[in-house]
Amino acid sequence: MEVFITDKAFLSLILSSVEVYRDEVLGVLLGYELVDGDLVVEYAIPYQTAKRSKREVEPIRHREIRVLNILDRLTNFHHLGYFHSHTEFRGERGVAELSKSDKESLDEGMIELIIAINDAKRKFSWRCSDTDIYGSIDKYHIHIACFKKESKGKIIRVPISCPYILGLSEIYEL
Repeated sequence: MEVFITDKAFLSLILSSVEVYRDEVLGVLLGYELVDGDLVVEYAIPYQTAKRSKREVEPIRHREIRVLNILDRLTNFHHLGYFHSHTEFRGERGVAELSKSDKESLDEGMIELIIAINDAKRKFSWRCSDTDIYGSIDKYHIHIACFKKESKGKIIRVPISCPYILGLSEIYEL
C-alpha cells in the first residue's frame, strides 16, 4: 500500500501547518482508493475551529460531525483519515511520529498524516525516503509521514509520495 498526495492536498497541508506554526493544525483527508489498494489524497481540509495548543489539537466533535455528515452530498471522495502537525516547542523539535494519544485516537482503517514542522537550520530540496517526504521551504523544515491502523489495532507506517513537490523542487529553489 502507498499513499499519493496531490498538489492540492500538499498545498493545503503545508499552508495550514505554516499558518498556525507553533500551534498544531488538524484536518480531514479526502480522496479515493485505487484498485490495487493504494490511496490518493485529493484534498486536505483544515478544521478552522479545532482546539489548538502547542502540543495537541483536537476537533470540536459536534462541528466535526456536521462536516463529515455532508461529505457524501458534496463529493464522491471518501473520508480517508486525518492530518495534524507536530511543531517545535521550547527547543524540542516536532517529530513525524504518532504520540501515545495519536495512536489511541486513530480509527481502524483510517490513515493519519503527521506533518512535523520546525525552524530550518539549513535549506535543502524535497526528497522521498522509503516511507516519508521531507524538505525545507522558506524558514521551515517539514517532514511528512503516514500511519494506518489495521485490524486488531496494529499500526503501520505507510509509504507516501508526492510527485508534485519532487518536480517543483527541480524547477524552483524552495
